[in-house]
Amino acid sequence: GGKHDKVDEYARGIRESGYRLLELVEGLLSLAEQSNQRKLDNRLTAVDEIIPQICARYRSMAAARNVGFEVELHQSSLRVLVDPELLAVAVRPLVDNAVKFAEAGNRVTIRVGLEKNLSIAIEDDGPGMSPEAIENVTAPFVLTESYLTRSHGGAGIGLSVARNAVAALGGRMKIDSELGCGTKVGLQ
Repeated sequence: GGKHDKVDEYARGIRESGYRLLELVEGLLSLAEQSNQRKLDNRLTAVDEIIPQICARYRSMAAARNVGFEVELHQSSLRVLVDPELLAVAVRPLVDNAVKFAEAGNRVTIRVGLEKNLSIAIEDDGPGMSPEAIENVTAPFVLTESYLTRSHGGAGIGLSVARNAVAALGGRMKIDSELGCGTKVGLQ
């Protein structure tokens, strides 16, 4: 009945708030760590296992918000030499943003492949961003009103953390977006 629905709603809110706080703490720790130029710990990493693990918490957040969520692995065995913790630092805030800004009925897809290099794309069909917002969102603590409103929460560090982590891994991050048409963030 109604009482249990309220309890479930509160529990979802508490869980989502806990994830947001965890993301903030992880982001702040990552920024601090990156400023100290942490040494890379590259090792043979099963990316086909680690990416679904990283995405597990976002799958439940997406489901609670009626957002489709899919992880597509383009090869069955993706083993690459990479720092797995830094890879997680790069991917988490991007998936978080995709789910956070999606509206009910939207989809979030994470595509992982290996051609010459590891390629990860986080795509959504959410609200998208203007060219001006794209220029600003990777600066730490910058919140652009058209992109990040109080209703979505956040400290404005996620994309900066992701960009710095990708750079530390020797890769690059590209954001393609258009207002009303969703966003694709590619990592290579």
